[in-house]
Amino acid sequence: MNTINSKENELVWRPTPWDEKVFDIKTAELIHLNFDKEEEAFLLLEKFEKESNANLVYGRFNASDLHVKSALLKYKYIPIETSLQIYLRDLQKVIVPPIFSRVALPLTKHSSDYCLELSHLGEKMFKFTRFHENPFIERKLADKRVSSWLKDMSKQDVEVLVCCRNKGRVEAFMVYQILDAFTVEFILGGVVEQRNPIAPFFWGSVIQHFKQLGVKSIKTTISAANNGVLSLYIALGFRVAETRFDYQKFIE
Repeated sequence: MNTINSKENELVWRPTPWDEKVFDIKTAELIHLNFDKEEEAFLLLEKFEKESNANLVYGRFNASDLHVKSALLKYKYIPIETSLQIYLRDLQKVIVPPIFSRVALPLTKHSSDYCLELSHLGEKMFKFTRFHENPFIERKLADKRVSSWLKDMSKQDVEVLVCCRNKGRVEAFMVYQILDAFTVEFILGGVVEQRNPIAPFFWGSVIQHFKQLGVKSIKTTISAANNGVLSLYIALGFRVAETRFDYQKFIE
């Protein structure tokens, strides 16, 4: 992380080399922005853009923070994606609705290494990410970024649940991280396009899997534009904790 300070004001950012290798331009992510007056915000952003030398900048901030929204919009940052941080609490008391539990799908647990096996599938499965929703980024590059993201996850502290049927072919997967003894975060999950009808059963099976393990809460982040997945999570009892805008800017 890199920090830029000006009196009581602060901007935190990080370089994102994993995205640079996909887009072939310099990229950076805004992590935190705190300021009293917009003039101070502009000074922080100016220093950040010079220091990072980035051509594409992005960062998620609370959608209700009009203070930050005003400063970023005036500094030519555009809100591209709306994301929702959602959670399911008291999992042990949750009764999975019949539409999700009618068919129990077989799940196989894998280590993070399996993300390499999934990277080719991930390149074709997703339509709603911060880069897919940017109309100025080619779809094939946004797809490639998902594949690259999965490859990078193979080196991280994550685990994978996979549903394989029909001659052992992967039909669905969920990459997740165990945050503590009772909390799990879903990082990336989906069903291959040809098997979309099994989506409710897959998510229901995943929820039941963690319930049986004694997990108490699950959290994840999804795009608000992904109506199908949003409806699925709401039906499972998830609630919205925070709404965020992903602001992005291309810099010559």
